[in-house]
Amino acid sequence: MTRKSVLEIICSISLLTILVMLGLGRLAFLLPALDWFSHFPATALIGSLILTVCLLTIRSWRFCWLGLATILFSAMLMIAPYTASSSIPADITGSNLVVATGNVLVSNARLDEIVESLPDADVLGLIETSTSWSRLLPSLKERWPSQWSDLRDNPFGLAVLTRTPVRSSEWIMLTPGAFPALRIDIEVDGIAVTIITVHAMSPQSLHMLGMRDAQFRTLSELIRGIPGNLILMGDLNASPWSSRLLNLMHETGLRSSRASMGLSGVRSGTWPAWLPSLMRLPIDHCLVRGNIVPLATRTFSIPGADHLGIEVELAVHQESDDTRPAEPTRWESMSPWAMFWRSVGDDRPTSD
Repeated sequence: MTRKSVLEIICSISLLTILVMLGLGRLAFLLPALDWFSHFPATALIGSLILTVCLLTIRSWRFCWLGLATILFSAMLMIAPYTASSSIPADITGSNLVVATGNVLVSNARLDEIVESLPDADVLGLIETSTSWSRLLPSLKERWPSQWSDLRDNPFGLAVLTRTPVRSSEWIMLTPGAFPALRIDIEVDGIAVTIITVHAMSPQSLHMLGMRDAQFRTLSELIRGIPGNLILMGDLNASPWSSRLLNLMHETGLRSSRASMGLSGVRSGTWPAWLPSLMRLPIDHCLVRGNIVPLATRTFSIPGADHLGIEVELAVHQESDDTRPAEPTRWESMSPWAMFWRSVGDDRPTSD
């Protein structure tokens, strides 16, 4: 067997493996464990590009079609969550609410540096806040007078800081696990908005994956019982390609702030922070529902942490005079197991 034949076999098998893994990731709605295959279209794109270049170099034209198909499929998956259509009302000229969230890492000792790097957001959610934050939170009162914290020396500490008028607040214990999440009801220019900050379970094992999915079901039931404008933000430990996250969005009418970023969205991943931007997974999210329009989404560094944070400029506006159809369309009624067609203007949850 010639060297060219060996390289052809290696490259073609590798490309087929990439295609199979991408396909398996889209079938996680059938078998939850397949969700682990759903998060890596960027890695698949880079790998398929390298393998296809190798095939071109050895002039293996008959296998190049396989490389091109793999490149096309992985590229389509990679950019799809960032290319939804957007509809911004003509009377919106700028943001009137800025929210930010970031996982600061429970073992992080660089807390003073983190405080200096925090963005100037109206509402700030800090994930994995240890008991060491108790000495720092009072110093932030001038910037964020209203504060709620459940500080823990495990990965589920939570602190939410705001300078926006708050109408009510409520701690929620996500089940299973009884991990804290916080709901606050605020007013933005007289418009009511609910914000829920959460840290979902990291799916590091099949049991933990099941816990995360159960927490998503808890959140879905909770959010469907809350009327009006709503923001869900935090470390959801699921990428935009996860069928479980898509299902949560589909059931509740939530939309991603990244949905209209276009190609720039592929650089908005947040974990792990040390990887190149294209390789980072976007598992920290700001999801919105109602008369809330995301205008800009950007990441920010958190010293000593393994996540980047996200900061989102939002326009909260009054309901338009446009009427919605009484029944969901065919596309809105379909399960979102392998699609990203939720447009930025589509915020009505499907019926149970």
